[in-house]
Amino acid sequence: SVCIDRPPTLESIQNQSATTRQNFTYQVNATDSSAQIYYYSIVSSNLTSFSMNRTSGLINFTLTDAEEGNHIIYIWATHDVCGNNSNASITFTLSVLAANTIPYWANYTRNLNLTEDILFTLNLSTFVVEPDNETFNATHNSTPQIFPSFNMTLTGLINFTANDSDIGLHKMNITVTDVRNGKNSSIFNFTVSNVNDAPL
Repeated sequence: SVCIDRPPTLESIQNQSATTRQNFTYQVNATDSSAQIYYYSIVSSNLTSFSMNRTSGLINFTLTDAEEGNHIIYIWATHDVCGNNSNASITFTLSVLAANTIPYWANYTRNLNLTEDILFTLNLSTFVVEPDNETFNATHNSTPQIFPSFNMTLTGLINFTANDSDIGLHKMNITVTDVRNGKNSSIFNFTVSNVNDAPL
């Protein structure tokens, strides 16, 4: 006998991205009102966490660190009536990025003493560890009205000479942000001491 079955219609799937240590979910959709649709898959051998519900087409699993990289996923939908002779199939790439580990402060010096008219230099990049070896930017919440002479580059280099308008205690929130927007903030206390200026 001849098996006759019209294959279901499988919606297109764009290439997908995911992150290790996080859950990945995607609904594969095939349409055909005539019979139950079953979903099957073939994935890269090192994508061991992959899981797809055979009857619903829901892909749902959590990626491990070992699964970082690009994976080709082949999916087909069928009625299971005529074996593999009547199915709709599609292939897409799942690109898995390593989970982002945010930078952290490794040096706990937070009270900094400055003297008016004396150059102060401090490289905050030496205070920070970026576990993923990515670059990061440093920003602060001070303003010229609050701490007029303060200067810090995006790399975290503080380099300025305080003057009379800077004298006093300045509490400043400094934030380091990595390339994937992982943030870590800390409060620094800058105390600027006055120098008795000789009369003109």
